[in-house]
Amino acid sequence: MQTDSFQLFITLLLYSLPGLIVGFTLHELAHAAVSVRFGDEGPRRDGRLSLDPVKQIDPIGFGLLIAIGFGFARPVMINTLRIRSAARQALVAFAGPATNLLIAAAAGAVLRIWVAASPDVTVPNNGLVAFGDFPYFGRGGASFIAFWVLYQTMYINALLFVFNMIPIPPLDGFKVLKGAFGRLIPGVIRWMERNAQLLAVAGLAAIFLLPRLGNDTGGNVLTSATERVVNFMYHGDPPPVTGFDSLLNALSGR
Repeated sequence: MQTDSFQLFITLLLYSLPGLIVGFTLHELAHAAVSVRFGDEGPRRDGRLSLDPVKQIDPIGFGLLIAIGFGFARPVMINTLRIRSAARQALVAFAGPATNLLIAAAAGAVLRIWVAASPDVTVPNNGLVAFGDFPYFGRGGASFIAFWVLYQTMYINALLFVFNMIPIPPLDGFKVLKGAFGRLIPGVIRWMERNAQLLAVAGLAAIFLLPRLGNDTGGNVLTSATERVVNFMYHGDPPPVTGFDSLLNALSGR
C-alpha cells in the first residue's frame, strides 16, 4: 500500500508540475507588473518582471510544498510608500490570486470544450478509472495524459487562488482586506497586524494540521472551497483523484 501511495503521489505530482510552475511564476509576475504600473520600480530593479521561473520560485518553498504539502514562492518586495492609494495596494495584492484564477478558468474552458467534443478523453486507453487502477505517469495514452495535465493545471491554480485569498497575514487576502476596507475597520486591521504570527499559525493549523490529526479529509475547508471553484469551471464528471498529496503522507501510506 505504501508503494502504491508513493507511485500515485509521483504520478499526480508530475501531472501537476506544469500548472505549479506556471501558477507560481505568473502569480509573482502579476504582483510585480501591477506594482510597477502603479509607480513602484523596485520589482523591475529586482528582476521580477520576468517569465523565468527561477526568478519567481523559491526552491526551499517549492521543496516544502512537495515534501509536506505547504510551501511558498519568492515574494515580490513591494514598497507601499510608492503606492499611496489603498485601493491600488489592494489591486497589487489581488493581482497574484486573480492571475491564478484566470489560469484555472482558461484551463477549465479548454477542458469543457474538449470533453464535449471527445467524452472518452477522460478515460485511459486501458479503460480503468477506479482510484486503485489509476494509470501511473506516462500510461493511459497521449490524450489522457494531456487531459490530466490540463485538469491539474486548473485544480492547482484554483487552489492557489483560494489559499492566497484567505484574509490572514501574510497572505494576499489580508492585503486585499486591508487595502479595500482598512479605513472602515482600522482597529481590526491593527489588531490583525499585531497578532500576525498567531493568526498565521492558527489559520494554517486549522487548514492543514487539524484535518490530518483527525484523519478527516472531508474537513479540509481549503479543499472544499477549491472543489467548489473547480466545479463551477468544469461541469464534467470529476476524475477519481485531484491535486497531489505530500511526500510525507505518501511515504506513510496515508
